[in-house]
Amino acid sequence: MSELKDRVRMIRDEAGMTRAAFAAKIGYESPNAVYSIETGIRGVSDAAVREICRQFSVREEWLRTGAGEMHRDLTPAMEAADRVRRLLVDAPSSTAGIVISALVELDPAGPEWAAIGFVLRRITDKIK
Repeated sequence: MSELKDRVRMIRDEAGMTRAAFAAKIGYESPNAVYSIETGIRGVSDAAVREICRQFSVREEWLRTGAGEMHRDLTPAMEAADRVRRLLVDAPSSTAGIVISALVELDPAGPEWAAIGFVLRRITDKIK
């Protein structure tokens, strides 16, 4: 069975991230911290374990022990919310981040949603 250091590397590899990007994502300032974890030079703090689990939808028991499934079972709504959260946190100035930010500011009962629905239905009809 793999060690915690190997599971951290597996998560980083699955995410396709550099050590620098992974470090920033979990709150470390230096990619050297991730290198030290992955090589077993240093352990992983409880705060970092929680952040890795939160950021990458990994079960804490799996990360700590290797037992069970790697990823949490997320409902489709939870997966969508997680993707939206990541966009707003990681890429707020991207087109997707800007659009999502604008959408969440709309009044759910306002006329803008009806207009958006109309436009999306027209696009869907054109694609068919």
